Amino acid sequence: MSRRLYGIMLFLCVTAAMAYAQETLIPFDSTGRIERIDAELKTKLGLFPEYPSFRSAALYRFTDSTYTLEISYEDSGKVMRIHRPLSGVEAAELRQQVSSAIYERAPSILLDQSGRTSLIGGTLVLSILYHGWALPAAAEIEGAAAGGLYLITSAAGYFLPMFLTEHTSISKGSATLAMWGASRGIGHGIMLGLVEQGDDMSRGVLAQAVFTSVTEEIIGAKIAASAKLSDGDAYAVGLMGDFGSAIGLGMAHVTGCFSEDHERAIGAWVLAGSGAGLASGAVLARNNDYTRGDGYVLRGTGILGAMIPITCVDYADPENEYVYTYSAIAGTIAGLAVGHVLIQDRDFDTDDGAIINLGELAGGLFGLGLVTLASPEGESASAVYWTGATLGATGGFIAAYALRAKSAEMHGKQKIGLGLDLDMPRYSANNGLPYKMTPPPVPMASLRFHF
Repeated sequence: MSRRLYGIMLFLCVTAAMAYAQETLIPFDSTGRIERIDAELKTKLGLFPEYPSFRSAALYRFTDSTYTLEISYEDSGKVMRIHRPLSGVEAAELRQQVSSAIYERAPSILLDQSGRTSLIGGTLVLSILYHGWALPAAAEIEGAAAGGLYLITSAAGYFLPMFLTEHTSISKGSATLAMWGASRGIGHGIMLGLVEQGDDMSRGVLAQAVFTSVTEEIIGAKIAASAKLSDGDAYAVGLMGDFGSAIGLGMAHVTGCFSEDHERAIGAWVLAGSGAGLASGAVLARNNDYTRGDGYVLRGTGILGAMIPITCVDYADPENEYVYTYSAIAGTIAGLAVGHVLIQDRDFDTDDGAIINLGELAGGLFGLGLVTLASPEGESASAVYWTGATLGATGGFIAAYALRAKSAEMHGKQKIGLGLDLDMPRYSANNGLPYKMTPPPVPMASLRFHF
């Protein structure tokens, strides 16, 4: 009977310890970016001088709002780890001290420049491909002067963003939306030229497109930073802008702008569609947590959504050509809706999304190749070609999606582990804290379960 009683008491003690020991990692700084302090950061900030062989430090909060400072260091060639209990006030003082040290000694470590390299590289590529030759062409400069201006403008695509972003946060989301604006801004500048000048566009439109490209790059980076968009969210916003431009072009067609040579209206429709797409993308990004792979899946379903109804309409061979465009617009919107269903409760990483898009492309090429080998002739030949491409692309998408969907479900799940720590605190004049304060009561030993 006594053994059973002791067993029950031990179980209750362990259960209480587990409830007490559930912990949350707390950032050291007020911005929430510094979750661990390593040896390099410790040296920069001048913290923990009593640990010359310091390795790392982390701050944890328990369920009852008490805190523990975990310090790892080397002693006689062995890695040691100690835990110092802190009250809420002491933890706040420590975090304030770290924040002040960061502000005074190393403010640059708070910058998120994960997207800076892609921003600089993308701007350089655009300068080489468009900006470099557009400016001399707009100014009607020829010969060696044109070549020199091209090279200088291209080089500026590297040097300007390099120096302007040296002390600026450029996250992956900021870089993604910035590069969307920089590349699509060229087209927007040309469409704006159509609205302004119609069919009589001058060479000045080329320079205007450079201006809109640079302007939209800056605006895109600012908006993404202000909205704290992730890379996936920024990609989704830009993707919706692309589909919006395509739908706007379709609306220009069905409203007769092409047949009546209304170039100004064409430009207006494309710009309006792009703006509407961006607005809808912003709303979706605010209510969803997209990954880059999710965006790739949406791109695939949007394209398939346009292909499928066009194929069906082509068999009917309608006299009204607008039926094709109407069906493509409706199919694109439906495809994007289906895509959102397919990414629910899944996080497709970049590789997942790329494989799915490549499967769709390869399937379409395969189906089109089979039809080409068969060489159909007659009035329905175009419909047969569309059928081969559409069925192949759809099959490739479905097959690749089926292969990757299961792994995408696992991405959002955390691995579960169980550990047990038995801590025997060391004592020092100030209990091992990096600043002077009254030492809190220290237990003789503590038992912690973490999972």
